[in-house]
Amino acid sequence: MKPIPDKLTADLDKVLFGNLSSDSLSKAGGVRTKLIGVLLFIGAISFGIAIVMPLVKITSFYIFSDKVSIYSGVLDLLNSQEYILAVVMFSISVVAPFAKIGMALNVWRRVPVNSEEFSRWVDRIDLVSKWAMAEVLVVAFLVVLVKASSFANAKTEPGFYLFLGSLLAISIGVQLLKSEAIKIAKASDASH
Repeated sequence: MKPIPDKLTADLDKVLFGNLSSDSLSKAGGVRTKLIGVLLFIGAISFGIAIVMPLVKITSFYIFSDKVSIYSGVLDLLNSQEYILAVVMFSISVVAPFAKIGMALNVWRRVPVNSEEFSRWVDRIDLVSKWAMAEVLVVAFLVVLVKASSFANAKTEPGFYLFLGSLLAISIGVQLLKSEAIKIAKASDASH
């Protein structure tokens, strides 16, 4: 079997992640900065899977049960002609977390650490992060609401834990991104 040419992998890397800045965080640090990319990648893959996996199993009257995923929840809302709610759920549950991942990867690979652009991007990530975490509250509220009902019971499914794990990996990746950037900026200021 022939090895994959370096040019091909470099081209694929450029297509997937854009031009790599020599002053980016991915090039500026050591193991911790490499961990950022790993966490964001793992978070993105597991989040993509968690969207379609059942998060909660709802049983009513001990006879009927339904497993609910983010994907099925949005489709059910659309089928029920609850378009505004479907758009809000899709935006908070899917768009905001993927935007956060994309923005963090962009900052990690393409934005020079000691630039004003870097701090603007970090501020944007913080804004999107607040909306991305709203989904956790929505799912938790759903479970509490169903458990409070005397006619239904809710049980978390493996997708819920994959979902939480993905958000945790993404959040840790973003926090590492911010702390490493601060550390590198301080070291740069000290050397000047």
